[in-house]
Amino acid sequence: MLALKELKNGGVAYIFGEDMKDFAKSLFPVIASKALGEQEFLHPKRSKTLDDVKFAIESGKQNKHQLKLSLNVPKTTSFVPADKAELKQEAHALIAELCAKDGLKFGLAWTKAYRILADSTGFDVYSVKPTVVRGKPCLIQTVIDHGKGGDFCRALRRYLDKH
Repeated sequence: MLALKELKNGGVAYIFGEDMKDFAKSLFPVIASKALGEQEFLHPKRSKTLDDVKFAIESGKQNKHQLKLSLNVPKTTSFVPADKAELKQEAHALIAELCAKDGLKFGLAWTKAYRILADSTGFDVYSVKPTVVRGKPCLIQTVIDHGKGGDFCRALRRYLDKH
């Protein structure tokens, strides 16, 4: 059995009987690749090469998909800023990445980061008097004021590279 049915939303559906189930499964990748204009369904195991990406960019086939290129360079080799404001900004960026990677809330990510610092350098921010900023204790400022800001960033980068 083979039937074509019009759907309520204006689309169409091919209906294959049980006797044609295997044929329908083999036909689906061909129909999907024609409909989407890509070859992903025909070769699901094949990864894109640089030539494929170049061709897609040059031919303008990036319809719904955005091209995202990234380098897998370990963060531990990155430059650690010496300025206190830049150190604080770098620490916040690393904490945001830690939140995303480990699925933690912001406060728990800071706690984990301070524990990572204590494990790697022996400096426990909770055992020293905190620096007060605008009337509130600021632990990251305490770390920076004790000269451990660079160690904090390096320890977090090492952790993020490993996990």
